[in-house]
Amino acid sequence: MTFNRLPCLLTALVLAAAGCAEPEFSPDRMVRVELEPRSTQNFSATVALRWLFGAPAEPRIPAGSGLDPALIERAAGSVETQKVGHNEGLYRQHCVRCHGVTGNGLGPAALYQAPYPRDFRKGIFKWKSTYRGQPPTVDDLMAVLEHGVPGTAMPSFANLPEDERRSLAEYVRYLAIRGQSEQAIVYLMVDSLDDEESLDVESNPRHRDAVQQVVAKLDARWRPENLDSVTPHGDRPATPDSVARGRELFLGKTAACSTCHVDQRPRGDRHDDYDDWSKPVWELAGERDRLAARLADMAPTDSGYVMLAEDVKLRRQTLKEALPPRPVSPRVFPVQAFHGGGERVDLFRRVHQGIAGTPMPAAGPPTPAGEGVLSEEELWCLVDYIQSTSAAWGQP
Repeated sequence: MTFNRLPCLLTALVLAAAGCAEPEFSPDRMVRVELEPRSTQNFSATVALRWLFGAPAEPRIPAGSGLDPALIERAAGSVETQKVGHNEGLYRQHCVRCHGVTGNGLGPAALYQAPYPRDFRKGIFKWKSTYRGQPPTVDDLMAVLEHGVPGTAMPSFANLPEDERRSLAEYVRYLAIRGQSEQAIVYLMVDSLDDEESLDVESNPRHRDAVQQVVAKLDARWRPENLDSVTPHGDRPATPDSVARGRELFLGKTAACSTCHVDQRPRGDRHDDYDDWSKPVWELAGERDRLAARLADMAPTDSGYVMLAEDVKLRRQTLKEALPPRPVSPRVFPVQAFHGGGERVDLFRRVHQGIAGTPMPAAGPPTPAGEGVLSEEELWCLVDYIQSTSAAWGQP
């Protein structure tokens, strides 16, 4: 039997980088530098997160959470098999080299991928069935694991047993809720605590209750009963007239698809726009440059020089740990693969809700009871046209 040693080697490198000890979750430095809590508050936020969510090898589930502890425990920790057919440490085995231990998209292979691996901590996912502002369903995550993301480094894990994929999907939910909780907790500290006051979830009931309420609200957003999926209706076979109408919408001002996706020609690069993962890095780089320019005009003896120098240093250090920002890259029609799937229902949902975390807007209603820019029939005409251009180039 032949084994692929590269995944195991990369995983070993991650552990080696942690000094051969069990790795810890890394703080979200982008969130903390933006909010600038004091160092003692930074540390207390880390303590609170560990109290709530545990560590990579020993995860905890917040009280009352809808997460499944058994599934998460199986995906967490080191790679091992204690009995035949029951593998553990699934996330570290299959995902950490790209998505990182914390789920921050900073695995050792991340820099060399385009697009970058997903940073789960924002709780924003592109390829899903739900409305734009909502998290994905478990089935959405399972679908990505089964099919991968065509045209990217994200492979299909259809060869894994379903129970292992389900465990990985639940662990991704865990990492996302943990990441969103970190940002919410830091905001809570900045808004509610004095500068010299630290968060104490272990012995201060007021702090503990406030943090648990924040996490409970985030957790509730991920529960199936609070998610609304876009359910397509009115599909029918494409016709020459529907394709022509779709092209008219594609090139017109109402849908304005060709603003980014140039019709059957090389696209116009959008160097002025970034997605929700790269934009904060790009903005922080601009802030660093502005502060550095101010610092250069000051003398070390000037009032405020030392504090400004620390601000510049903090931003430089934070940017060194981040992936370089990349402008958005709209799909080249019709020659590139559909990242979120090329089936009619996939394309309908893309134009209906856009792509979360990106400048791609929604043409359908923003909520189940809302009204969209385009009617459902017009959305299907767009799907007809998009599929017709891809079919002409032999794309699936």
